[in-house]
Amino acid sequence: MGLEVIPCKHGLFLNQKRYILDLLERTGLTHAKPVSTPMVVDSNLTLHSDYRVVVGNLQYLTLTLPDASYAVNNLSQFMYQLRSSHWADLKRLLRYLIGSLDKGMTIYRDLRLNLHAFSDADRAGNKDKYTSTIGYIVFLGRNPLTWSFS
Repeated sequence: MGLEVIPCKHGLFLNQKRYILDLLERTGLTHAKPVSTPMVVDSNLTLHSDYRVVVGNLQYLTLTLPDASYAVNNLSQFMYQLRSSHWADLKRLLRYLIGSLDKGMTIYRDLRLNLHAFSDADRAGNKDKYTSTIGYIVFLGRNPLTWSFS
């Protein structure tokens, strides 16, 4: 499944380096230049795309890379019409993954039992349906419990 669990002094570190490298190899982007963010903030995605398989593979990466969740969710909204106009946004996310090979998620063992959450939303960010996007993440101590971007 490509999930590596590495014991560390704080608890466990979850990483998907092998999965990312396999995905980059399948898409021919192994040697592409990395970028520092998973998506351009004002990317104006519309309903034309041609990347169903790659976006489907990216869904699994949000397990250890929640910072890519918004971009993956946004890209996955346009999988049902097969055109190529969104390849640049998808390629940017893959280039972000090149620079994220050693990133992952630490599950801390010194769990403090305080529950807290963060959320955010935009107004009519979807240019096709004029619907809003909302995201949230819930923590128990320093450990993320659940997150979603839709």
